[in-house]
Amino acid sequence: MGRSILAVIAGLVAGALTVFLLEIAGHWILPPPPGADVSSHQSLAANISLLPLANFLAILVGWAGGSFVGGWVAATIARQNKSRCAMIVGALITLSGLANMLMIPHPIWIWLGGILLPIPCALAGARLAPAKPAITIAG
Repeated sequence: MGRSILAVIAGLVAGALTVFLLEIAGHWILPPPPGADVSSHQSLAANISLLPLANFLAILVGWAGGSFVGGWVAATIARQNKSRCAMIVGALITLSGLANMLMIPHPIWIWLGGILLPIPCALAGARLAPAKPAITIAG
């Protein structure tokens, strides 16, 4: 049980870091259009309609990629219940995305993607994890 908890925590940290890095890369590759102030939640909410489709796709790629990596890490560390650990990571990333969407208005298709993608992506990551734990931890 302790190893499963550690697996979920490690998967969540890895997933969150991946989301962060992918979103930073997305903002670097696809900067906001001129005139769109994204310096705070309030200004971003006011300017969200100025963002092109590619910027929204980058957000979904971040959430899906973070879920995939998080699910892989959780399943790699877990000894048993690998899919369950990955699913929990995916669910937590889904909740994080929901919190983001509640703070900043997003198009409906982002809501659908943000709700439907993370858990399957985490489970896909778990499927690619090694069958035996790569890390030996007492417990």
